Order: sequence, then C-alpha cells, then structure tokens
Amino acid sequence: MVQKILTKLEIVAKNWQLKYMASKKTTEVIEEGRLLFHPNDCHVSIMLEYKKRLIKLGLKR
Repeated sequence: MVQKILTKLEIVAKNWQLKYMASKKTTEVIEEGRLLFHPNDCHVSIMLEYKKRLIKLGLKR
C-alpha cells in the first residue's frame, strides 16, 4: 500500500520536474532510467585511460 502511494508520488514529482526544467534544457539527454549531462558519451575513452593508468601503476597486467 505504502509502496503504491510512494510510486505514484514519484511519478507526479518526476512529471512536474520535467515540465519545470523543459524551458531550461540544453544538451542534456533525459531518458527513462538515465540522465546524460554531457552531449558526448566518453565512457569508452575514460575506461581506456583508466586501464592504462592501472597498468602503469602495476595494479593490472
């Protein structure tokens, strides 16, 4: 019962927030379950650099 009420409140709050932020939106990507605040997905290059640094520090082969 409480779970259903909280879920409905969350949906109302989300919709209100999306409506409020619509006029302020720039390059953000807003999808169900994900928010991206930078227009380019850099996770591949970040992970490559991370792995290089682990190797350099001797923490990974």
